[in-house]
Amino acid sequence: MADPLSIVAGVISITGAAIQVAKSLTDLATSVKNAPTEIAAIQKEAQTFYNLILSLETSLKDPNIVAVVQQDANMTRTVRDIKNPLDHCVDVLEKIEPKLRSHLKPTGDGNWRVSNMDVKWYFMKSDITGLLARLESRKATLFGALHLVVL
Repeated sequence: MADPLSIVAGVISITGAAIQVAKSLTDLATSVKNAPTEIAAIQKEAQTFYNLILSLETSLKDPNIVAVVQQDANMTRTVRDIKNPLDHCVDVLEKIEPKLRSHLKPTGDGNWRVSNMDVKWYFMKSDITGLLARLESRKATLFGALHLVVL
């Protein structure tokens, strides 16, 4: 098994990227005026993920948590095992944002709207719903592992 400090550092580097992606998507979805339910769901899921990962990052930077990870092989494995579901969540969020952006039009006041004339949006909704379901599944896996680390 790799050095516990290397494992913690690797997960922290991923949390930084995850925080940026989740914040960007949250901000974008929040700025959509009269957002359809799918975009409201994106905002909610991205915000929840953002808060969760912020908590993880804070915990992994805590010297007391790092000491426990270094001393306990099970905790080291738990932190190591966070990497894959975390990567998968980031991957899903990165797929959602361009799909969403392609259907938004600026409102002129710094916000966005879904064009009423954008017929493609109505066909794209099922893709977005599928990605949200994948995100929820990955978050559930991640949450189980995080629960052990954040405690």
